[in-house]
Amino acid sequence: MYRKKKTNLINIAICDDDLIFASKVETILLEISKKQMIKMNIEVFSDGAELWNDISMGKNVYELLYLDIEMDRINGIEVAKKIRENAVSYTHLTLP
Repeated sequence: MYRKKKTNLINIAICDDDLIFASKVETILLEISKKQMIKMNIEVFSDGAELWNDISMGKNVYELLYLDIEMDRINGIEVAKKIRENAVSYTHLTLP
């Protein structure tokens, strides 16, 4: 079966203060990327403030955000609120 390669790049941000877990999420996404022939650019942040700074300064636009809800400075819920308050358009996915 012939599969057409997808040329679009999906920008993904992983924000989790547990870097071992963040690395596992990144590995899973890269495996999916390879199997589905989807190009992904994945950025890992260990703090919600770092991610929010990246988004608010317009450094990157992400199509998918993985946000940890329990972080010290700014948690994932607070980042999501800031995104909504500032009318930044994102689709969100909640993982158990």
